[in-house]
Amino acid sequence: MSNEIRGKVSATYLNEFTAKTALDAVKTRSGIDTHDIFLVAPHDNEFDNSLESDDKQVGFFMLKTRLVSLRPDQDAVVNQTRDDSQEGKWVVVVNSPSHEKTQLAYDVLSETSDSVTSSY
Repeated sequence: MSNEIRGKVSATYLNEFTAKTALDAVKTRSGIDTHDIFLVAPHDNEFDNSLESDDKQVGFFMLKTRLVSLRPDQDAVVNQTRDDSQEGKWVVVVNSPSHEKTQLAYDVLSETSDSVTSSY
């Protein structure tokens, strides 16, 4: 595992087709592992599984129970994803292994989404 800080990107879409198209574009163009790119459906109460990696079980628990994470810099992504899903929107979430990949995912998703949020 890299010593670099992992980042997150989320992008909002009004329908499933455009969200899946954007997800495929990130997979194709970013080189980010497909296991780190997720689609959150509208009203998905389990969206936090896409936001917290397996090695952050304490943060995952805190996110579910108190909406607080061990990475406060990622709260904007978590909050935006929750709000958008609850409003009936589709969200593409990318867990990036590095700053450079986070920026690349952000750039790809910005081409098709009006709302992109990221943490570095």
